[in-house]
Amino acid sequence: MAKKKNGTKQKFVAPGPLDKIETFIQAAKNHGELDDPDHEVGDLQDMLRVAFRLMLPGQVKAFARDPKVDAVLDAGEACIKCRAVPETDGYGTVGDGFDGYCPSCADKREEAGVYDD
Repeated sequence: MAKKKNGTKQKFVAPGPLDKIETFIQAAKNHGELDDPDHEVGDLQDMLRVAFRLMLPGQVKAFARDPKVDAVLDAGEACIKCRAVPETDGYGTVGDGFDGYCPSCADKREEAGVYDD
């Protein structure tokens, strides 16, 4: 049960058919409007984690290769190895010749003689 802003309990009723993604998006939006706006994003993250966990490896690859998903992934570039983020973690800028590795991990790969090309 969700709580309304006035503290009373409200029974959850799905805002649409459970076989439509928009139902889940609307449910998360409703939760954010009823309680705290941060719940909308948190609910969407939680549901994406569940969906991802249920996917087969081929489905995960197809999902990651979808142009809309790929565009989001490109916007959030991070080091493949340690997940450090350009600018935030003190190196380069996104799109600034970023090859997938932060300088520290790139140096370790070079020392080990690991090259992708």
